[in-house]
Amino acid sequence: MTAVTLAGGTIVDGTGAPARPGNVVVDGDRIVAIGPGASAGRVLDVGGLVVAPGFVDIHSHVDWVAPLPDGRNLLGANVLQGITTTAAGNCGISPAPLGRRFRRGALERMLLVGSVTDSIGWQWDTVREYLDEIERRGLPLNLCLFVGHSTLRATVLGEIERPATPGELTEMCSLLEEGLRDGAVGLSIGLEYYPGRHAGPSELDRLAAIAAKRDALVALHTRGISALIEHAFDEAIGVARRSRARLQLSHVNPMGKGNWGAVDGVLQRIDDARLEGLDVGFDIIGYTAWTMSTFDTLPHVVQDLGLDAVLALCANDDGRTTLRSLVLDAKPTWPSWPPGRVTRNIVTEMGFDALVVADAPPGSPFRAGEDLASTAGRIGIDPFDAYLDLMTASVGGARIVNVGYGGDLEDDAPLRALVARPDAIPETDTIPVATPTGIALPLPLFHGTMARFLGHFSRDLALVGLEDAVRRITSLPANRLALAGRGSLEVGGYADIVAFDAATIADAGTFLAPGAPAGIVHVVVNGTFAVEDGHYDPDAGGGRALRRAAAA
Repeated sequence: MTAVTLAGGTIVDGTGAPARPGNVVVDGDRIVAIGPGASAGRVLDVGGLVVAPGFVDIHSHVDWVAPLPDGRNLLGANVLQGITTTAAGNCGISPAPLGRRFRRGALERMLLVGSVTDSIGWQWDTVREYLDEIERRGLPLNLCLFVGHSTLRATVLGEIERPATPGELTEMCSLLEEGLRDGAVGLSIGLEYYPGRHAGPSELDRLAAIAAKRDALVALHTRGISALIEHAFDEAIGVARRSRARLQLSHVNPMGKGNWGAVDGVLQRIDDARLEGLDVGFDIIGYTAWTMSTFDTLPHVVQDLGLDAVLALCANDDGRTTLRSLVLDAKPTWPSWPPGRVTRNIVTEMGFDALVVADAPPGSPFRAGEDLASTAGRIGIDPFDAYLDLMTASVGGARIVNVGYGGDLEDDAPLRALVARPDAIPETDTIPVATPTGIALPLPLFHGTMARFLGHFSRDLALVGLEDAVRRITSLPANRLALAGRGSLEVGGYADIVAFDAATIADAGTFLAPGAPAGIVHVVVNGTFAVEDGHYDPDAGGGRALRRAAAA
């Protein structure tokens, strides 16, 4: 690509410094000049637009999207909202390393994986091979990878659900060290999910200590953000205290109205940890709802029965009575890692009025956009039976939007308190979801997180100023991930750039039908236009698989 000048815009450089007028000159993959009179090559008028660093998504699962045949088109949801770099492999779930054995059955039991394993084409074993492969296939954005703790467990233990033996833990540690040498940015842990939830503190401490020795980040999805939230955050911070690892707490939004008041306590724990000298950061979801299948909404001790067994129980009154008892008795209990205990129960902690049908099976009485309590009232049955009817009609696959993460559609005060914190990093948590028409990215946060942060929370609600809002989605996450040369506009830095209209930027669509955001005009990835004049080019291929510089 020849040199290009983004001329006449307002530069917000990602450091938090005041906005200033000026031009940004790109040559190859680097920024070569910044200033009012800087110019070279093609001149692109960006008058009236903010010119900022490309946005950095600190928490995603696009490692499972990038290898898909339609991956580049699906990733347009992220690039069109200005994301030029994403950190994948979160929540303990990564596609590598796979070790000496390819334990497909154990891997497919992990969240996200089963719906895509037939399509991703496992052409790798190590982190290095995975990064090489996705770069060979072509990336529209930069991708860096965490080594997932659950992947280590599934690789070494298979489907065995117990603490690791000393020999097994040593093998897991060796795989983690290999992954970090191969360029992974750190270790991710997901303690609500199979099989990571079976690990006790000593296992986590030993793995985190390996990350700490390399100054690699530990991204930790706690054991619970509902009834167990205080225990869970104490445990997570304890891992950082004992290992001295840099800790990134994943999506801290409390789940369920009864737990929204925990926000202040969570933030106080983070502040207290920092006073101890611990390096603790956190990220947030900028929406109050999430989506799961009807089967995944069940507490995991019921999921562990298997879909076929659950459907068989749904088929008669006695079976439904058994299921009702199993669900109602699945109360979050600490410690939650022994067999038979649960970290959360979405059905009981959120309630049927917070479970909204996204996929209405054809010929069924369900309506997309209607919550299950309302459906049950309309057709005159018990809400739990309505839930099981939806499970049966969709073979467990109908998506439910569950509302209540740091607020709901009427009250998002807890979420606003999180957004107002200058250290809170917005994240998309982008995951591939199996829908009746194939793999999709069906939630608005996968399309509009960054635009919503800059538009709704910064411009409209004035919870954070523009310069600081840009800092929190650029240099702050880039620095947490130790991504040299990214996250700020500086001469010599990589040419990851977004030009957007601060007056119009906004997310679009609804929870059931999200759309590309407004106001994002140009997105440049390593000097290549991935979006120009609002049009996304999935074949631009400017993205790279990023390997941590300090990994060698």
